[in-house]
Amino acid sequence: MKIETHNINDKKIAEIITDEIILSTTEDGLDLLGNLYYQGFDKIIIHEKNITPEFFDLKTKIAGDILQKFTQYQSIRPTNYILPLKF
Repeated sequence: MKIETHNINDKKIAEIITDEIILSTTEDGLDLLGNLYYQGFDKIIIHEKNITPEFFDLKTKIAGDILQKFTQYQSIRPTNYILPLKF
C-alpha cells in the first residue's frame, strides 16, 4: 500500500494506492483512519476497487459502521471522508 499525499487549500489529503482490498471490516476502517490521523492527514481518498463489495450492500451494515466511526473521529479532526472513485 502506498499513500500519495495531496495538498489542497491547506488540507493534507491521503490517497491510498494499492491493488488490494484494504477496507473489508469496521476494524480495517478504524485502523486506517487512526494511522492516517497520526500522520496528520485531514482527508482520505479510497478508490472503490479497494473497498469490499459488501460495503455497498447496506444490509451488511459495514458502510454504516465504518462511516459512524469516521464521524466519531470528526469531533477530533473535522474532515475525514471515504471517497469511492472509479477511473
